[in-house]
Amino acid sequence: MGRKNGPRPSVTEALRANCFECTCDFADGRRDCKVRDCPVYPRMPYRKMKPNWSWVFGLWTKRHRIIAEAKGMSACEYAEMKWKKKPGKYRVPPSEIMRAKCFRCMADCNPGGGEKGKVDCKIHDCPIYFWMPFREDDVDLSWLFENAYTSKHRKRLDAEGLTEEEYIRKYIPHRGRNDDEEEESDD
Repeated sequence: MGRKNGPRPSVTEALRANCFECTCDFADGRRDCKVRDCPVYPRMPYRKMKPNWSWVFGLWTKRHRIIAEAKGMSACEYAEMKWKKKPGKYRVPPSEIMRAKCFRCMADCNPGGGEKGKVDCKIHDCPIYFWMPFREDDVDLSWLFENAYTSKHRKRLDAEGLTEEEYIRKYIPHRGRNDDEEEESDD
């Protein structure tokens, strides 16, 4: 198995695009979606309520449950201690958020086989598919041009008259780009 090299979308764009797909009616992203148990909610800039930290103790994040139980803390106490930076502001690592989101999606879409998350979900056009730990295929970045949160890419693409593949090659960073750089230097 192992990850394929390829274009790496911005973490922020991927999370915002994922939010947009979840809550289409909040297309401008400047309102509170009120989905408190979502892993992205603590980092949502316009949230008005306190996050529900139940996702912290999901299967992919079970180490948090072990630490919290060892210290005798509740989910909320543990999250406040670990991720609270300023009053009302949390800095939850994107890797934690994405793994929790992937697990939730895998559990919903494939109740019998995906609950441990150790299989490729094969949802290539998902904004966070690039970070899927067990992905086997290349990433489909069509969401960059179709999503309201990432419309700047569509505008730039149209202004420069590029195809989507040319645009991705030019503007989206690649993992393992040594081969690509050698090819470009020959031109």
